Amino acid sequence: MKLFFSILLSVLLTNSFGQSRLIYNDSTMTQLKLIADSVNLNFRSSELDTHDVSPLQTKGHFISITKELIEDAYKAIASGVSWDDFKTQFPELEVKENLLIYKAPHTSTRIVETYGKDDTLKQTSYSFLSMNINSVDNVKIRLNKRPFDTTKAGSWVFTRITNVSLRAFYIAEDFKSENLSEKYARMVQYSNHMIDTSVTLFNENATADYYHAIEKGRFPAIDTFKAYAIEITNPPDPSKFEEYTKWSNEKYTILDTKAHNKEFKKRLNAAVKEALKNNVADQELEFYTSRYHSKEVTLALKRNRKPFIQCNADNSPSRHNYSITLLSAETANWQVFLRAHLNLMNQNDRRTYIKELENLDINIADLLLGICLRIENPSKNHYFGSIPLIGKVVSESIFRKEIEEYLISMIADNSLDDYNRVLMYYLLKNYVHQVKDADEKIRCEVLLENSNNSLPAYLVEKL
Repeated sequence: MKLFFSILLSVLLTNSFGQSRLIYNDSTMTQLKLIADSVNLNFRSSELDTHDVSPLQTKGHFISITKELIEDAYKAIASGVSWDDFKTQFPELEVKENLLIYKAPHTSTRIVETYGKDDTLKQTSYSFLSMNINSVDNVKIRLNKRPFDTTKAGSWVFTRITNVSLRAFYIAEDFKSENLSEKYARMVQYSNHMIDTSVTLFNENATADYYHAIEKGRFPAIDTFKAYAIEITNPPDPSKFEEYTKWSNEKYTILDTKAHNKEFKKRLNAAVKEALKNNVADQELEFYTSRYHSKEVTLALKRNRKPFIQCNADNSPSRHNYSITLLSAETANWQVFLRAHLNLMNQNDRRTYIKELENLDINIADLLLGICLRIENPSKNHYFGSIPLIGKVVSESIFRKEIEEYLISMIADNSLDDYNRVLMYYLLKNYVHQVKDADEKIRCEVLLENSNNSLPAYLVEKL
């Protein structure tokens, strides 16, 4: 049964993915455009209501040592040795100097399944990362939260495995954040207006779904309904192969003729009520509700279930997100829709689905750049886009020339912090990589080469 629903959904989605037209019908697009127009109007009449600041960042140096000299170097670092004295003491070590380093405090969350129960494991840590246009210099050190300050010039950030390895950043200047200028802060604000930050794609108490089926015996109303839905189609003995195959092909047509009786509706409503109360769902129940109940209820059920990948060939999460995107669009649920559609765009798929948003008269440049800029103080549930995948999206947009100009200007803008300037360089680089037309690619590569010289000198010299 589970296999049937997986195959059916895969076929439907494969057909949709292979089409070049919009994935939403005209009626749905009309509804969504009315909402988008209203949100745009609201934004144009709004004041700048946030003071966004850039991520904490600085300049620093990096060392990596394996085996020999680990203990001596560790003692020197632990004593707070200066960078110049460290180099004098260990002249044979290869070092990377004048790196852009940013600090990202965050809480990582893992959902761990233990004996059928989902446990959430949270860990607060600091990530110190170098972010430079030469990817060879990009390194990362993650530390558990510690009681000492590592944001001041002259401090060391390190991680050590005794007698195996030692990796460390030397902080050359104090970490600092810079205020985003109004034009960039408005981009971030526009993305927050468009992408509702009061909700997430999945409900807060959504269930982790590893097996794509509700365990039998846990929810009696759901079990009873599923059994009844099969029973009223009069299934033959499975040992009678030809009869059983014929029934399998026709059972939902048969069910369509019986699904409007009071008993069927009563049992389906009871199953839906139990599923919503317990934040559970599966493909089979969602299929029944989409066919015999309502799209609104089906969307609610899907937002209560988070599919997890079982193997590399399992595309259940992407198919699930696609279904949520369609349902939220068709029910004009803007709160969920744009977040789901952006997730669809951020999948590494053949299409980017940017044309749907362009047809809604959304300010594509401000939306995409607003989710690509990084800030230290984002609003809760702020949407951050993937730089490589947004580069692909830009390459397919009718507004790519406009975004191109924005990126070149932002890379050269000394009022923008270095970290975001490097990110915009990465975005331009990924966009250029995705350009297909040979002549257009040559033109874009010249733009990329010229933009190198617009970056701070300490970053350019690493090219």
